[in-house]
Amino acid sequence: MSALITMREALADPQLLGSVMPGDTWKAWRALLIAIMGERLDDEERAIFTALTGREVEPMEMVEEFWAVVGRRGGKTRAAAVLATYFGSFVDHSQKLAQGERGVIPFMAASTRQAAVAYGYAAGIFETVPMLAGLVTNKTAETISLSTGVDLEVRPASYRTARGITAVAAIGDEAAFWRSDNSANPDTEILNAIRPALATTGGPLIVISSPYARRGEVYTNWRRHYGPKGDPLILVAQAPSRTLNPSLPQ
Repeated sequence: MSALITMREALADPQLLGSVMPGDTWKAWRALLIAIMGERLDDEERAIFTALTGREVEPMEMVEEFWAVVGRRGGKTRAAAVLATYFGSFVDHSQKLAQGERGVIPFMAASTRQAAVAYGYAAGIFETVPMLAGLVTNKTAETISLSTGVDLEVRPASYRTARGITAVAAIGDEAAFWRSDNSANPDTEILNAIRPALATTGGPLIVISSPYARRGEVYTNWRRHYGPKGDPLILVAQAPSRTLNPSLPQ
């Protein structure tokens, strides 16, 4: 995949994504999104990045996976929608897709209703930013089709529905609350099904969740990859709600 514009440029331009995450309230999230894309941070952003990830330096290449363990109302769902919008609008996937093939960005959650929340944020971005609205060729309650050859789709978190697509990115929402190992649809199987769908394009897996229990994939990846000893291309950020959304009252 080839970025047509950097994440920093997109977030700084009010005609693109600059109006979506403006001001100091979203400063920490902007630093994370820039780092996720492998772009260089300035000194202030790097200090924020270190406080959130436990790592001294940013990856300097696009990560394969990003896990955000953030308290409720911490802005993680909007941030995931911004990432989905960016990958759908500002990244050229044509060299990775077969002729006539469309790339997919699935929004996955424990239910389609919950997955529709992040999808709704993305839909709102396309509706309110005129330059992005022009990319929309069709829109339903569960799919946004873009002229870039990408579809943003609502999907339940299921290992069955994750198969058979070519994903250019994937969003997993509130993954700590997905079904556990004692169910017929455990979180491990869901993620193992979606990762091959990303293999063709090299797109990232984006998993966001409130913290819940010391079990499951969210906890496992936090334990393995948070801090300096984790895989450099698997980035884990953790923070209480007000750190990433200081507008919340204490």
